[in-house]
Amino acid sequence: MQFLDTNILVYSFDDSAPTKRTIAFQLIETALKTPGSAAISSQVVQEFLNLATRKFAAKMDALACARYLNLVLLPLCQHYPNALHYQRALQFQARYQLPWYDALIVASAAVLNCS
Repeated sequence: MQFLDTNILVYSFDDSAPTKRTIAFQLIETALKTPGSAAISSQVVQEFLNLATRKFAAKMDALACARYLNLVLLPLCQHYPNALHYQRALQFQARYQLPWYDALIVASAAVLNCS
C-alpha cells in the first residue's frame, strides 16, 4: 500500500505545475479505483482542508471542501490517531530527527504498512 502525503492532494490542484498535477491526479484516481492500494491519515485530511481553504490560488469554499471530503478524502482515510500513534511518532522523531508533523505522517504510514 502507498501512503499519499498532503502534497500529492495539493499537486492535483496546481495549475502552475501540469506534470505534477497529472501524476498526482493519476495517483489519487488509481487509489480510489483500487481499494487498499493507497491511504491517507486524518492528519492529511486536516492539512489538505486547511490549505485548500486558506492557501490555494482559487480557495475552495465549504461546499467544495465537503464534496472533496466525501468523494476523495474520507474514502482514502485509513488512519486515525490514538495514544500509541503519538508515542510511535515521538520515537520516529527522536530516531530520525524528523519535524513533529513529519514524524506523525511516518508513524501513520508505518501503522498501515505503506511503502
